[in-house]
Amino acid sequence: MVAKHCDGQTSFLQELLQRHLSQICHDRYFVHLNDNNLTVVPRCLGKHRAVEYVLNRYTEGQPALSLGFGDSLSDAPFLAACDFAVMPRKSQLLRALFASQETRNDV
Repeated sequence: MVAKHCDGQTSFLQELLQRHLSQICHDRYFVHLNDNNLTVVPRCLGKHRAVEYVLNRYTEGQPALSLGFGDSLSDAPFLAACDFAVMPRKSQLLRALFASQETRNDV
C-alpha cells in the first residue's frame, strides 16, 4: 500500500499511520514514511530480494558488478546487497548517515 497527500502534507500521513496503521503486524510488514510517501510492504518483498534473485538467476555464479541507486532509509538493505551504492546528496538516507556520524563524534 502506498499513500500520498495531494498537497504534500506529511502531518496527514503521520496521523494516518498513528491512527489507522498502528495495529499492523510488524513481523509480516514494514512501514516506511518518507516525505510525502507512506508505504506498507510485506516483508517477503523488497528491492534487496530482487537484487539477490537477479544475481542468482542470471549470473550463473559468474562475477557481476551491481550498482544500487537509492535515497531513503528503506533502500538501505537493497543498497547493502549491491557492490556499489549511490545516493543523492540531499537524500533521507545520507542525512541519516551523517546524523549518526555526528552522534558518534560527540561521544
